[in-house]
Amino acid sequence: MNYVAIIPFCILFASFVILRIELMYSAFLALLSCVAIVGASPEALQHTLVFLFEIGLIIFGAFYFIEVAEHKGVIHSLADLVKEVSSNRIVQSILVCFPLTLIVEGSSGFGTPLLIVAPLLRALGLPLILCAVLPLINMSSGIPFGALGTPIRLGFSAAANAAPIASLTIRSLFPFFWMTPLISFFLLRRKIQPHDSETRSIWILWTIALSTIYGLTAYFVAQYNPEFPTLAAALLTFVFGIFSAHFIEHRKLIRPQHRKGLFIYTLLLAILWLGKQIWMDQKIPGTPLRIFNPGWIFILFGLTLSQSLTFFRPAVNRARRTIAILFCMTFIVQQLKFSGAIERLLANIPAWFLSSGTPLLGWLGSVLIGTATVANLFLSPLLESTYYGVLATGTALGVPLAFQMIVGVKSILKDELSEREILSYIFPISVIFLTLSFILFQLTH
Repeated sequence: MNYVAIIPFCILFASFVILRIELMYSAFLALLSCVAIVGASPEALQHTLVFLFEIGLIIFGAFYFIEVAEHKGVIHSLADLVKEVSSNRIVQSILVCFPLTLIVEGSSGFGTPLLIVAPLLRALGLPLILCAVLPLINMSSGIPFGALGTPIRLGFSAAANAAPIASLTIRSLFPFFWMTPLISFFLLRRKIQPHDSETRSIWILWTIALSTIYGLTAYFVAQYNPEFPTLAAALLTFVFGIFSAHFIEHRKLIRPQHRKGLFIYTLLLAILWLGKQIWMDQKIPGTPLRIFNPGWIFILFGLTLSQSLTFFRPAVNRARRTIAILFCMTFIVQQLKFSGAIERLLANIPAWFLSSGTPLLGWLGSVLIGTATVANLFLSPLLESTYYGVLATGTALGVPLAFQMIVGVKSILKDELSEREILSYIFPISVIFLTLSFILFQLTH
């Protein structure tokens, strides 16, 4: 039974895709099949609960903050600021879904760009499907370095020096720094019926310029510090994008009037960055839990803005399905690990997967496991260190298809889209990215 570990994932796929059972219940069926096949150990449950507490707190905290921010006008204040930069809806959307998404990814990671960016895109008046799809595809460029490098440090802790891994990852991701904004640009052109001023060629060149600034800055920073490529590059790109777009349209420097949202989000991101910088992965003594968790910061900001617990229940209702799916998928992976089923499966993986097929291995890992961090942790011990950067690229490109990501963005948009609608856009884009990554890998190795 060397391949027993794939049975729960096959049941999940069959239940959701073929039988069309709701994703949360499909994940529960996969969990039941896993328990029936390999049992349920206390160790797997303990590791699942530790992971679920840390990630679930981030998810709940971000939902709570967004719930408060929507009701207190913070989202609309930030949207008004973006509208001050330019009346061009394509420019507004690119600024939000590209550099701003990556700023949030670089500050906190774990899918929080969806929780912050999707409501902002909705406040700008975009079609719902674009509110879901644009942050999903653009966050791929920052996932390997999300949460200030946590996936690198945890996924590749056996490596003596993370800088070469970061550098290789940047080189492997380089084409996508241009592809994701351009795909976003043309999706916007197709969906919003742009005005004549929004179809000027200058905005395509402006989008390419943003991509170039992001890519070159990320590459440069990765050579010296693997923790900050996403955050540093996205900040510089966002600032350049704001001032250049406003100058192109109005021939003058911007002097923003709507500052409430800008102040709150800047302070939020600064504290998230500072907390990570000071405590990094330090643990609470005697526990496996980290001292710093972005979820506490989201909750603190939400409480400060609302000064009440009124929005806790709506946040729980919006977060519960994502957390439930996260629990099911994490427990399945942990149980398969402790039972030895994953070890037997990985021991029988064809050698091709561990060398030439590394991008596909990473992509499948993220799609099935759900997070790039956990996928890197499981898969990196199988590979030589020269493939770590390519694995990080594969896992990053697979995350937009992870089930908890799809359900998370669906919940953020208050269930006005179905999982299948989102997947109908994300799946072909993700497969194209994987194919390109695979081709580039074959050409360069």
